[in-house]
Amino acid sequence: MFHNLSEAIGIFLEKFFVPFLMMSLFVLVFFQVLNRFLLHIPVAWTEEFGRYAFVWVSLLGAAEAARKGEHLNVTFFQDLVGGAGKKAMVVISELLSLAFFGFLVYQGFSWTLRNGFKVMADSFRLPMFYIQVIVPISATFVVLFIADRLFYHLMEGRKEVGK
Repeated sequence: MFHNLSEAIGIFLEKFFVPFLMMSLFVLVFFQVLNRFLLHIPVAWTEEFGRYAFVWVSLLGAAEAARKGEHLNVTFFQDLVGGAGKKAMVVISELLSLAFFGFLVYQGFSWTLRNGFKVMADSFRLPMFYIQVIVPISATFVVLFIADRLFYHLMEGRKEVGK
């Protein structure tokens, strides 16, 4: 069930939400360039909103990369050692990543909830909470995805021992 939840969130991010944000970002930047350089009517909110959408896309993309195991790892030393040493290095790397992103979830939510509604975005009067909340949300996704992969690595070891 844990793996199914992880996969469902990952597929939703990969197939729907991140592409939607990328399309929105493209349309917004295109609109901004069109207004600024062709019509000579700059619209301030498009630049700011585009910046925030880029942050959302980047952090959700990082979470998706963590789900696929394409993030947070330097495989040079793992490939150099090979075998059981490689597996131990992967598990240690996953545990350290869990600790870091778990800390980021805790600090991100506490900071965002404490300060997010006190500050408003400059161009469109939206509380920064809605922009900043992506940090702990994406960190939560990373924790979920890494925990899923770590569970897989540990269960894979049990299967090998049981042979």
